[in-house]
Amino acid sequence: MLKESWRKYFFKSLNSLEEPPPKDSAGWTAFMGTVLDKVAERMGCYVARRKRGDQYTGEHLGIDAVFFENRAGKKLGYNKYGGDQLVLPRVVVELENGYILDKIAYCLWKLLCIRSRLRVLICYQSNRQKIEALRRHLQDCIRKGGLLAKDIELIILVGNESADDEIPWEQYYLQLEWQDGGLRRAS
Repeated sequence: MLKESWRKYFFKSLNSLEEPPPKDSAGWTAFMGTVLDKVAERMGCYVARRKRGDQYTGEHLGIDAVFFENRAGKKLGYNKYGGDQLVLPRVVVELENGYILDKIAYCLWKLLCIRSRLRVLICYQSNRQKIEALRRHLQDCIRKGGLLAKDIELIILVGNESADDEIPWEQYYLQLEWQDGGLRRAS
């Protein structure tokens, strides 16, 4: 299943980086961009995002990272405006560094409006209580969205910024999936 593969590649990519992530917002976003590049490479995908290294690839549809199939190791004719071939993204990823619940919900809404096989939201909260409040808030937003919640493959990774720096990435992130009408811990 795509969810399990993506999550496996995400944590392998995080664990392969030797430098700790920067604490500032811009540094963290660049760090996560490197992680997403590695995920795409492992999945055999091309990832479009605002900046990859020194190359501008374009932020498609206002989404932080859009993964496309990488047929025969070639880009599908993408340019900074989206490319000349009409293909669906395989995965769309939105990163949100702020703690405001409604801003995070907006990022989730953007993902749910995109037709893609898998949608991934990566965000953070300052402690476990706020993570649980965010989970409930996002779950309520999805339920109220009605049709947006139909037949979705969704992963939400919520980092716990009060966690010990030495814990594994798999424990730093609460891993949620949309299952049976609710946001549940990924199994």
